[in-house]
Amino acid sequence: MLAKSSTFLFKINYSKELPKMAALKIAGATVNQTPLDWTGNLNRIIQAIDQAKSEGVEILCFPELSITGYGAEDLFLSYWFPQKAVSQLEKLVPYCNEITVAVGLPFRIDGLVYNTMAVIEKGEIQGIVAKQFMAIDGVHYEFRWFTPWPANQVIEVEIAGKKVPFGDLTFHHKGVHYGFEICEDAWRGKVRPGYRLCDRKVDLIFNPSASHFAMGKTMERKELIEKSSSLFNCYYCYVNLLGNEAGRMIFDGEILLAKNGELLAR
Repeated sequence: MLAKSSTFLFKINYSKELPKMAALKIAGATVNQTPLDWTGNLNRIIQAIDQAKSEGVEILCFPELSITGYGAEDLFLSYWFPQKAVSQLEKLVPYCNEITVAVGLPFRIDGLVYNTMAVIEKGEIQGIVAKQFMAIDGVHYEFRWFTPWPANQVIEVEIAGKKVPFGDLTFHHKGVHYGFEICEDAWRGKVRPGYRLCDRKVDLIFNPSASHFAMGKTMERKELIEKSSSLFNCYYCYVNLLGNEAGRMIFDGEILLAKNGELLAR
């Protein structure tokens, strides 16, 4: 059992079979977050970033809604809560000069709130990816708080006086093209974003998740990640939250990586 402040890192040296392609070290960080524990949540993220940098990680992916925790429920609907999450995101920027970090947070645009992943690189927010499908079964009813983002749509938002691309985005690092399916996005069969990411020829897909523990679910995830890596001909990295945030759900902190239908690490 991991302590509340612990972080698990998974690393892979990634290199395509192309000339002059440098290896790329990626990592997933599972963090035990608590809604409204702004200081603790931020510190656990910073701790993971520092550990990743000390181990030479170049891209570090955190789980879905890792800045706030998943279990904030109706706080997501308030105006101040997403604003506070963005202010916490800004505090992370100075820690990301020597590493690329993807971190989850709610983001409000006018009257709508989106479940997003922000990518920070070279001390700047490079873009924010918005979740396209909401979980609406079992213990989940995300439509209460979040609005799905339309496929292929990109806009600009302003953070700290700077314009930042927002929406259905992909990114590049050292010649590696990567994108995101945020949790439920990956479970939507033939309409899932992974197909469009494949059409864009991504080399790597991250799946930052807040997937609750259930008996047998780890095997379902394993099959999904293996199938996804084969279907989309890419590396596929899954990163889940850890712990029991608010008394309702347990997150198991699982991290998986697959390629060509084969699980490489778990």
